[in-house]
Amino acid sequence: MMTKKIGIYIGCVVLGFALSFIFFDYNNDQSKNTKNDTKNITHKEWTCAMHPQIKEQEEGTCPLCAMDLVLVPSDDSETSLSDNQFKMSQNALALANIETSEVNFSSEDEVIIKLSGIISTNKETDATQTSIFDGRIEKLYANYIGTKIRKGKQIGLIYSPELYLAQNKLLTSVSYRKTHPQLFDEVRNSLGLWKMTDEQIENVIVSEKPMTNFPIYADVSGTVTEIMASEGSFYNQGDPLFKISDLRTVWAVFDAYESQLGSLKVGQSLELKSKAFPKGITTGKIDFIEPILHTKKRTATVRVVIDNRDGKLKPGMLIEGSITSKLSKGVLTIPKTAALWTGKRSIVYLKPYPNKPYFEMTEVVLGQSLKDSYEVLSGLEAGDTIVTEGAFTIDAAAQLQGKRSMMNTIIETKNHQKNTNFKDSDLSTNHISIDWDMLKKDEFNLLIKDYLLLKDAFVTSDVKKTKHHANLLLKAINKLDLKKLPDLNKKNIEQLSNITKSISTINDLKKQRLHFKSLSTKIIDMVLNSKSLNDRVYIQFCPMADENKGAKWLSLDKKIMNPYFGDKMLNCGSVLEEIN
Repeated sequence: MMTKKIGIYIGCVVLGFALSFIFFDYNNDQSKNTKNDTKNITHKEWTCAMHPQIKEQEEGTCPLCAMDLVLVPSDDSETSLSDNQFKMSQNALALANIETSEVNFSSEDEVIIKLSGIISTNKETDATQTSIFDGRIEKLYANYIGTKIRKGKQIGLIYSPELYLAQNKLLTSVSYRKTHPQLFDEVRNSLGLWKMTDEQIENVIVSEKPMTNFPIYADVSGTVTEIMASEGSFYNQGDPLFKISDLRTVWAVFDAYESQLGSLKVGQSLELKSKAFPKGITTGKIDFIEPILHTKKRTATVRVVIDNRDGKLKPGMLIEGSITSKLSKGVLTIPKTAALWTGKRSIVYLKPYPNKPYFEMTEVVLGQSLKDSYEVLSGLEAGDTIVTEGAFTIDAAAQLQGKRSMMNTIIETKNHQKNTNFKDSDLSTNHISIDWDMLKKDEFNLLIKDYLLLKDAFVTSDVKKTKHHANLLLKAINKLDLKKLPDLNKKNIEQLSNITKSISTINDLKKQRLHFKSLSTKIIDMVLNSKSLNDRVYIQFCPMADENKGAKWLSLDKKIMNPYFGDKMLNCGSVLEEIN
């Protein structure tokens, strides 16, 4: 009995310890979880997938579309990133299958330019049939578009009170034909001005009755493309009745973009295709390039004359033309998969740090479309690392994190709004100040001297001069002693060399100036981070350069001599800073 009681006491004690352990351990866990949750809450942020500008500190729904808010991944390091930059987790990168590559010069030597246009009548064969005298249209035989007519063929009847009176005057003059033959001849000849034939005039004289309805004869042969006249309506002399065109030849009228015009010239052959004839139609040669650019569309009309004796091509048909042109050397290109288009804008995602999962949205200006790539006019430099596969996934991640993206270039917060005005610093991978005093002083100053001579060449707007001085600058760059320089300096020198090489090989002044903008950005960075400069220089800025994006340059003279416009706007700009 005693043993049984002892067992009960021992059991109660053990149970009490167990309950105490569970209770206190649970409370400790709860306390830890509460602390952790509190810690997490302070760093958590929710946003809307459709409206990334919405940022809330707790869960809920979007005030704009009522969708559930999603959690934004927190990372203390992101606070130092710009609005264009964001970070992705390693897991997200693995799932997205992201691929990157360096921006390089094109290995292709040909470019295929594609043009879109429409079939039009040949304006040189177009004609307008007009009324030769005042009258009322009694009958139209060419009464629908597409009617084929021949020159001299009757196409209608017209009643003219004036012609009726002129015929009566003729019949009156017949009575004194023998006594006053000269007067008779004058009256008779006047009817020829109404385009009455000798046969018709003799019929009037013989029948002694004037013609009531006068036949209308076609002035040209062709196909009726427009009808302005209608039966029963009165028309004055010279009023248009029909438009007629000879469709044995037609025009293919294309819109060529500003960036394409440099590769097009009169006499070049094009391959022509239409959806109506998928296997192809024919080839044609450029007959005319409009000398004036349409300011709203930024295009110029390119015209091709096409033989259409088989009648396959109809005015109004859509048509595509492709032309193969030689590509200039030193052209930067990116794969087509890297570019995201939204209206007139093009963006790519830059990877500014090769070993870190950071990405940066960068706006670029693209030129000609090559086989598998695009020409880059501005926004990137040789050696930049960009996303070539998975760009849409990167863009979606940027939207979810409330960063600038393809669909959202304006970042809004509760307190302020920022607009994306891209600057030179946004277009460069060099976000870190680099010390350039490790370069030899004489080599550094020779480099700056050759840069300033190149700048002066751009002021003259002379392509030969700019190419010549770019070659001199390239030689100065190649002579730099890079042995003691860190890798980051070497990479910048390499990019400097590639940009200068582009200027020395391109024959298009506009493209040269876009590269000069990138060159100036790097040269200014070198000057600002070096104490080796011998002369005083001025950093100058033109807000209208590069299509109003603005651009900087260095000058020895305080007076503005604009290298981006030359004589067109020689003194446009201002001095930003003086460097002693």
